[in-house]
Amino acid sequence: MSTFAEAVESVRELRVNIDVLMFAAAAGAALIGAYEEGAFLLFLFGLGSAGEHLALSRARSAIDALASIAPDTAMVVDESGATTETPVADVPVGATVLVRPFDRVPLDAEVIQGRSAIDQSTITGESIPVDKAPGYQVFAGTMNTDAAIRVRVTRPAAESTLARVLV
Repeated sequence: MSTFAEAVESVRELRVNIDVLMFAAAAGAALIGAYEEGAFLLFLFGLGSAGEHLALSRARSAIDALASIAPDTAMVVDESGATTETPVADVPVGATVLVRPFDRVPLDAEVIQGRSAIDQSTITGESIPVDKAPGYQVFAGTMNTDAAIRVRVTRPAAESTLARVLV
């Protein structure tokens, strides 16, 4: 029934959209006595609309799940080698961050020390972890699966690959 209300509102605003066209076609079918065809048209349109809502709901769920994997904090390493847990939004570009095994990479960065396999499936869809060594890029939200690495942040949290996927 919301489709009918949307069609009426569109006509009031002198706009033509798919709702208006669908109801015009159903009304036309009724005017020429093809009631079954008009009803079938309304049924098919309703079925398509339900499918669209289902797809949007699933897409929203997938985006929410992706957002939930982003770490809230990063282990920032200072000049003395001490680590401090810091909110990712407060980590500056150029900071050194420690990423332990089975931790998610908190920000887009470049590996500066260590070697590890990174599961990038959340970003790239690759099912096999990718080996990373100094000079390689890592993405926020990916999982370090092997050994501790140190990375240098290359983008602020709001501009990370994960943040751009979520927008």
